[in-house]
Amino acid sequence: MSHRDLGEARTAPARVLVVCTGNVCRSPLAEALLRGYLAEAGVRAEQVSVESAGIRALEDQAMTEQAQRQLAGLGGEANGFRARSLTAAMVEGADLVVTADRTHRSRVAQLVPRALRYSFTLRELGRLLEGADLAGLPQDPASRVRELPRVAVERRGQVRPARGELDDIDDPYGRSNSDYVRTTKQLVPTVDVLARAIIGGQ
Repeated sequence: MSHRDLGEARTAPARVLVVCTGNVCRSPLAEALLRGYLAEAGVRAEQVSVESAGIRALEDQAMTEQAQRQLAGLGGEANGFRARSLTAAMVEGADLVVTADRTHRSRVAQLVPRALRYSFTLRELGRLLEGADLAGLPQDPASRVRELPRVAVERRGQVRPARGELDDIDDPYGRSNSDYVRTTKQLVPTVDVLARAIIGGQ
């Protein structure tokens, strides 16, 4: 079970929260990609909710044009996205928090210390879940989301840790298109691993 109330968890969707700095590049891109991958596999928003926020969000701004171009190139759409600031309530309500880098994870833990049990950088989570035996997890996506933090924590003792910076996704904000391309290349494989872990045998 996650940290959330048992009765609520049985009826509410599992919640994935993606966190970066301004909430206009990395986290909305990851949010849109993950939501798209899940939708393609038939996972409904009523089963798994995917949202994002920023620790210093550029409140109510759209994704940057460069991020939107990267998303469009992958077949996704921004769909009226607007940036919002991370709050403790968001962290409390999440079953899984994934962050663009280690500073964001530290901020998540400052807001809600117990969230260390269910928060990871996106690249770290991808590394821990890649090759993990998920055969014993429930088939429904919501339950799988709630089990993934446990699986990832257990895998920390089995998977060689990466150098810290290799668990971070570069921030392209205010930089060139090639920086956005590099960030997208860092982000896509890990989102794919997470999506496949949630989808399972569907």
